[in-house]
Amino acid sequence: MELKNTSFIHFNGINFECSRGMGVYIEKGNDNEINNCLFRNLGIVGICVGKGIEPFAELMHEGDGQPASGKLGSLMNYMYKHTTFNREAGTGHIISNCEIYNTGAGGISLSGGDRLTLKKGNNQVVNCSLHNFNRLDRSYKAGINIDGVGNVIRNCEIFNCPGSAILLHGNDHLIEYNSIHHAVTDGDDMGAIYYG
Repeated sequence: MELKNTSFIHFNGINFECSRGMGVYIEKGNDNEINNCLFRNLGIVGICVGKGIEPFAELMHEGDGQPASGKLGSLMNYMYKHTTFNREAGTGHIISNCEIYNTGAGGISLSGGDRLTLKKGNNQVVNCSLHNFNRLDRSYKAGINIDGVGNVIRNCEIFNCPGSAILLHGNDHLIEYNSIHHAVTDGDDMGAIYYG
């Protein structure tokens, strides 16, 4: 499901499952809410808030690429070189009381805010359970990848992950009261909360 340039749309109690792609994609807009939903058996992530990058033609640690709606692609590789990339994620979106598991490449990709002006995105992930993700892509696709400025991860449980539980880029994020356990079970040179 894609929400582009939409505001004040609320989803409650819906199961998103059995897809080769992601469950929900949000771009621009404000104050959309995904509450009490289940995301499982997905090929990429459960939820993506903000644009990604077209996949690179060749595997490389960092490089240039084109912004892409509805895709993650080579986002992490692109962000190492373009640290102020504005993913146009919108503001005030809330993901709450959701469970995400058995995904291919992480749980949630959360962006928002502008690193050049330090304007906050105020996008939030609260009271969620993320576990047993990274079925296909085993590293650098955390339970929650957070970037941009001024976003929140609060009261979540993140566990049973081969790499990091939270991978962050950006400024002024608030990460509090989370329970993280059984993280970095297969990885090396990373942390449960990793800023690198």
